[in-house]
Amino acid sequence: MKIKFKDDGACMTFTNSGKPIAKFKTACEPFSSHQYGTPLSLDERFLLIGTWRKGLFCYSTETGKLIWQHGPGGVRQIIVFKDFILVEMYGRGVFKRNLKDGKIIDVFKMTAIDFLFYLNKNQIFTGPKNNNYFVITPELKIIRKINRNDIDQENHLSLIINGCKMSGKSLIICGFKQYPHGRYNKGKPVTFRVKL
Repeated sequence: MKIKFKDDGACMTFTNSGKPIAKFKTACEPFSSHQYGTPLSLDERFLLIGTWRKGLFCYSTETGKLIWQHGPGGVRQIIVFKDFILVEMYGRGVFKRNLKDGKIIDVFKMTAIDFLFYLNKNQIFTGPKNNNYFVITPELKIIRKINRNDIDQENHLSLIINGCKMSGKSLIICGFKQYPHGRYNKGKPVTFRVKL
């Protein structure tokens, strides 16, 4: 399936060969929806849109009908599994929701949450919470806890993780850091790559 969006939220769905399926209005917000993506369910029947102001929306790709909606806003990353989704909610944590109706199944609370990275079907990387980062399961159980000092031994004031992947059994984390040893007047932004 192919999908096209306009900045006003208009969506058009097409078959892979280009035949139109549906045209409908969505809650798409250019700032958040384009930045974080608009995933499809694994069977391509549902389009998921997370918005910064209005919340999370699920539409039928065949009819354009709104299937469900749940607030509040602050939706960033959405990771899709067969029957559920994991949603990163800014300032709140990771929410596991039923794909069929959007109802909350479980929550991994993190008021300082900064990202959600899919590593593989059994592992998700997220954080921070109390100076720790976590590898969790899709069931929101902690597999591994990683202290910030393991990622940044110079204790930079600014640490931005913008990528994470598995390499064999190791976790590779990369990003940017600035102001080593807590000093605002020292250091330029530098990239980093850590293997744990």
